[in-house]
Amino acid sequence: MSYAVRKDGKGWRAVGSKTDCTEDEDFTEEMPQQSQYQLDAEAAAEAKKVKLKALNSIIVTTGSGKVFDGNETARNNMLSAITAANFIGQTTANWKLADNTVALVTLDEVHEALALSIQRVGEIVTA
Repeated sequence: MSYAVRKDGKGWRAVGSKTDCTEDEDFTEEMPQQSQYQLDAEAAAEAKKVKLKALNSIIVTTGSGKVFDGNETARNNMLSAITAANFIGQTTANWKLADNTVALVTLDEVHEALALSIQRVGEIVTA
């Protein structure tokens, strides 16, 4: 097998012959090593996967000791609950906590859980 190696160092591809190379590629019969560009791209993709996993598994504990999920869906649910509670004057509600138990929570606890979750997002994405 032969290879066309990009002159800009951003990769290579298998080719049948030298005539398959473009003017921006060099021909070689030896399998090329990964370029620094490819290694950096793989490292960035892996870091992105790690951050996404962390974002999807955020859990926060309020001052009252209640443990809330803080992932994107949970944050949207908290925001919706806060909006609705403010609109109708509700101050407490049943809420499914991170351990899947249902507990009576206050609007202030939901506010706190949302704020803690948003702070955690900031920590993850800027790490």
